[in-house]
Amino acid sequence: MHIVLKLLWISQLIIQVMNTNDYYIWRDAKCDKNNLRIPPNNWVINKELVKEMKKDLRFWLDLGVDGYRIDAAPFLFEDLQFLDEPRKPEELVKKEKNTYFHYYHLYTKDLPETLGTCSKRLNTSCVMITESYTSIKNTMRYYGNETNLGAHISFNFELIERLNDYSNTAKFNDAVNNWLDNMPDGKCATGCETEVPLSLITFIR
Repeated sequence: MHIVLKLLWISQLIIQVMNTNDYYIWRDAKCDKNNLRIPPNNWVINKELVKEMKKDLRFWLDLGVDGYRIDAAPFLFEDLQFLDEPRKPEELVKKEKNTYFHYYHLYTKDLPETLGTCSKRLNTSCVMITESYTSIKNTMRYYGNETNLGAHISFNFELIERLNDYSNTAKFNDAVNNWLDNMPDGKCATGCETEVPLSLITFIR
């Protein structure tokens, strides 16, 4: 997230809250070809802020919440060197209206620190659910392993990404089994039928 310093509430926050400076990554803007100021591509979250976020999570756990859904899990961490994302070849860029898909997101998505954080449950008795639009290989890594407990459930978006109104039973079968064939033994998957999982289908292997 990029924030403009001219915003009033940001100025007030910096003045009123001790150590706020340490909760932001301060970085000079870049200039585009027209010499207009633009934000850097990559921003990071520091260790102290991670500690504060964990304190908030523990607060609610102590009050008895049953668990958490970690939204947009692949984007929790970004490159520490503020490296630019490599641009895709122009023949691919021309096919995408959304500028986000003009780049390969090597420095803002699926970093090892993200998987490491999600594998450290704050409480082994609470439920952890991860939402991650990423490759099926990376999605499975959020389940963790025997030594590093990960998510109990990692959202399965295969039904959204691979199926449509015209999909036949064979395609449904392929989408379901592709997930089950990759899912670790003893884990549970939810097949989301919509972007917001109001309706879920549960598969247990």
